[in-house]
Amino acid sequence: MKNVVALVILLSLSGCASSKLSHEPGGPYYFKSGVTYKGYRPTGEITKAEADSLADKGNAYYMAHFGPEGNPAKILKVYRGQTNLYWQAGSDVPEP
Repeated sequence: MKNVVALVILLSLSGCASSKLSHEPGGPYYFKSGVTYKGYRPTGEITKAEADSLADKGNAYYMAHFGPEGNPAKILKVYRGQTNLYWQAGSDVPEP
């Protein structure tokens, strides 16, 4: 039983450590806004229609563009009709 508990904890921690965004190159790809241990950030991928529905309800969503290697190049946050740069490759802000 102790081994099972230790394995579950280990898998949970490794999942948190490896939760960087990656995707096929291009974009925009749409993501829900969620809260993690790092604060508000993009979480699950959604469709454009789902993003529009979130916006209609007054909620935020993210649009991400990915570079040739699948790493984020730029992430925009859309909230209350405004689109703002959330993160861009090469900035001093750590990758989400």
